[in-house]
Amino acid sequence: HRCCDRYVEYSKVVLYGEDRRQRERTLRIMHYVLSCAIRLLHPVMPYLTEELWHAMGYGGDDESVSRAAWPVAETAETLAGWGVNPEAVAYVDDKHDLIRVGRMLRSDYTIPPSKKINYAVKPVSEALANLLRADMESVAALLRAEKIEVSTSFAPGKAMPSGVSRLGTIYMPVDGLIDVASEIERLKKQLAKVQEEVSRVDAKLGNRNFVDKAPPEVVEQFRRSRNESVEQRDKYARLVEALSG
Repeated sequence: HRCCDRYVEYSKVVLYGEDRRQRERTLRIMHYVLSCAIRLLHPVMPYLTEELWHAMGYGGDDESVSRAAWPVAETAETLAGWGVNPEAVAYVDDKHDLIRVGRMLRSDYTIPPSKKINYAVKPVSEALANLLRADMESVAALLRAEKIEVSTSFAPGKAMPSGVSRLGTIYMPVDGLIDVASEIERLKKQLAKVQEEVSRVDAKLGNRNFVDKAPPEVVEQFRRSRNESVEQRDKYARLVEALSG
C-alpha cells in the first residue's frame, strides 16, 4: 500500500519530468523496494517471485531468489547516510492525509476523479505552507487540481465543503462546479433514506422480545448496522450543512 498507493503515484511527476538525476534516484529506490518485497514474498509465492527476480535482473541465470540475502531493517545511521530526512518523511505522511481528505471531498459530492477543480488549503503553520508551495506540482497532480490557493489566513466568504487533515484544512469551492440546489436536494434524499433505516433498526433493537430471543450474533449485527447507518446519516447532514448558508 505505501509503495504502490503512495510512492509510485507520487513518483509519476518525477518519472515523466525532465530532471534525469532525480528520475534515476527514484527508480533506484523503486528497484530496492521491489527486490526486498520479492524476497519477503518468496516463501509464500515461490514460482512467481522466482520469475520476477530474474525478469527484473536481480539475479543471474544460475542464481535463485531463495539464496538471496534476507532483507533487514536499516539503522537510523544508514538511512541518514542515504539522505533520509525524518522531517521530510513526516511531511509526506501528512501530505498523503491531505490528498486523502481532498479526494474524499470529490467523492462526497460525486465529482469525477478525472475533472480538474480548484482547492484552497489553510495549513496549520507558515512552515507547512511553504512546504506545500514548494511541492505544488506534485500536490496538484495528485489532487487533479487546476489551482490550489495556500494561505494560513484563508477564510471562505460563505459555506464551502471542507475537511481537516494533519497539514491543515482543505476547502473545495463549488461555484460553477455543481448545481448547489440540486446537490442539496440529492443529499437530503439520501439523508432521509438513511434516517428511515436507523429508525427501523432502532425499532428492532427496542423490541425486548427480539433482543432476548434472537441469537447474540444477530443482535450484534443489527447494532453494527445501526452504527454504520448513524455514521452515514451524520455524514449526509454535514454535507448538506456545508452547502447551505
